[in-house]
Amino acid sequence: MVMAAAAGGPSWTDIMTAFGTVGAVVAAVGIALWSGWRARAQLAEERQVALEREQRAEAYRVQVISAYTRVGGRSGDPVASVRRLAAMVVNHGNYTITDVEAVFVFNGRSGPARPQRSVYVPGINDLPPEMRANWAASEGYAMESILTPRGTGIRFESEVVPERDLENPYPVVRWADWWGTRWEHRRGVVRRAEADGKWLQ
Repeated sequence: MVMAAAAGGPSWTDIMTAFGTVGAVVAAVGIALWSGWRARAQLAEERQVALEREQRAEAYRVQVISAYTRVGGRSGDPVASVRRLAAMVVNHGNYTITDVEAVFVFNGRSGPARPQRSVYVPGINDLPPEMRANWAASEGYAMESILTPRGTGIRFESEVVPERDLENPYPVVRWADWWGTRWEHRRGVVRRAEADGKWLQ
């Protein structure tokens, strides 16, 4: 006599197999989602590193030249001789920079001094002669504190300072790059500007 299988539902083995299959699918989907998230996060991180590298390279393309002119007295006479300092800033980068500003540090004892004036220097002299013939550069007020790539500059000029008050003087120049990050040039070193905006010596 042959016993017939009882009807009425799946066996315990079938149920466990179904759970295993569903679990495997859920695990596979979870792994795929995690892998996709990780790949996107890694790509975003690589892009951030590349952007920071480009920003730093662009910041170092901003040239700052320290200069001075003697406006009184004679060389070697620290009592009667007076100077005017200058910071000449030129953007050799690929992007416009904005909010260009400068201060002068005359010595290690006094605080930084604001420029007496700034002069925007257009790049008209770099144009072909036939293009600039009979034309003079317009006043640069509209471009004040803005430097486009190549061919333009800003000269910041200090007040007149007695030579006896100068001790290893230097300018500090700040600007905002294309991405809005603030940078600072101080004694040949370029770094991100302090978040509080203070001019530290």
